[in-house]
Amino acid sequence: MTNKLHIIAVFILVLIGSINIRGQNKLNENAIELVFVSIDEGFSSGNVNHFSSSLSGKIYINLKNYYRGYFSGGQLYTIFDEFFELYIPIEFEYDKVSFESETPFATGVFKFIHNGKREESNFFISLNKEGGSWSISQVTIH
Repeated sequence: MTNKLHIIAVFILVLIGSINIRGQNKLNENAIELVFVSIDEGFSSGNVNHFSSSLSGKIYINLKNYYRGYFSGGQLYTIFDEFFELYIPIEFEYDKVSFESETPFATGVFKFIHNGKREESNFFISLNKEGGSWSISQVTIH
């Protein structure tokens, strides 16, 4: 009888632990999704304020014939602000968003007007966890 109770107790603990882990994963995915939504809003509108809170630490950027290298969040605020003046956003659309790895990422197409011509470029954006919150680690537009 006590063996059955131990087995049931272990089963319940494993089940509770599994539910807790799934709950934590869902919270993590929600936090990641919020960052990607803010990036979408910023790139769609050309307003860096939408995702400026996700610009922290050193971030690698490679922006279509513009800037390339590692920059701080403060530097990137100015760089993106200028970038959106040169590359006026029309549409920003995700093709794929991955929550699976330690470094979530998204790919897609950025459509814009540059020198009076409508153009489009592919993009890659990755995140990393810094100080308990998700922030942008890389932005490549080519």
